[in-house]
Amino acid sequence: MPNVIPSSPSRRSAVRSATSVARRHRGGFSFIEILVVMGIIAVLVGLSLGLASLLATNAPVIKTKSLLAKLRTGIDAWRGVYQMTLPSDMQQFRRLGLPLTIGKPVPPNTTNAENEAVVQGLSMRGFDHNSDIDGDLMNSDGDRLDTPLARSGVADLHEVKDDWGNPLNYFTDAQYAAAERSPPSVINGADSKANAGATVHPKPWRNAGGAFAQAGGYQLFSSGPDGVPNTDDDITAWAR
Repeated sequence: MPNVIPSSPSRRSAVRSATSVARRHRGGFSFIEILVVMGIIAVLVGLSLGLASLLATNAPVIKTKSLLAKLRTGIDAWRGVYQMTLPSDMQQFRRLGLPLTIGKPVPPNTTNAENEAVVQGLSMRGFDHNSDIDGDLMNSDGDRLDTPLARSGVADLHEVKDDWGNPLNYFTDAQYAAAERSPPSVINGADSKANAGATVHPKPWRNAGGAFAQAGGYQLFSSGPDGVPNTDDDITAWAR
C-alpha cells in the first residue's frame, strides 16, 4: 500500500484560498472592481472633455497667430523688395514709380482701406512672394477696384480675416498719429463669431511707456474673440 503523506494545515489553507480566488474570477468582477473601473473611465472621459474644450477655445487664437506670422513675413518681404513699408493706402503705391494702374474702389468708400491695401500690395504684379492667404480672405463691404491691380486679375477688394471672421487691423508708423485722432472704419464679417457686421474704429496701440508701439515699422493685429479692437483680448503681431 503506497505511503500517503498528509497535507499540512497551511497547505490545505493555501489550496482553499487559490480555489476561492479561481472561483471568484470565474464568476466575474466583484462590485468593488466594477466601481474602480467605472471611476477610471469617468476620469478619462473628464480629461478628454476638458482637453477638447481647451482646444476649441485656443484653436482660433493659434490659427490667428499663425496668420499674423504669415502676413508679417509677406509685409517684411515687400519692404525688402521696395525699400519702404507696405502703405496702408493703395494710392501711395504710386510712390514706387512702377508701371501700375492704381484703380479706385467701386462703390467709392474708405472702409477697410488699410487691410485692403495689404492684400493688394502682397498680390500686385511684380511682387512674386506667395503669402498663402487666399483661404483667409473675405469682402465684408462688397467693393472692388475699377481696374484690377492683383496679378491674378481679380478686382475684388478683399480683406484678410482672423479666425473669428473679422478683418485684421493694419497701421504704418507714418499713420499712427492721424489714425489715433481719426480712427478708420472697419466692417466686421457678417458671419463673425462675435460683433458680426458691426462697424468698428481701431486705433494704433501704445506701449506701457505711452509711446506708439512698433515705432518706425507697422502694427498688425486682430480684434480678438470679442470682435472689438483695442481691448485686452486683441492678438498682436508683436509682444505687448
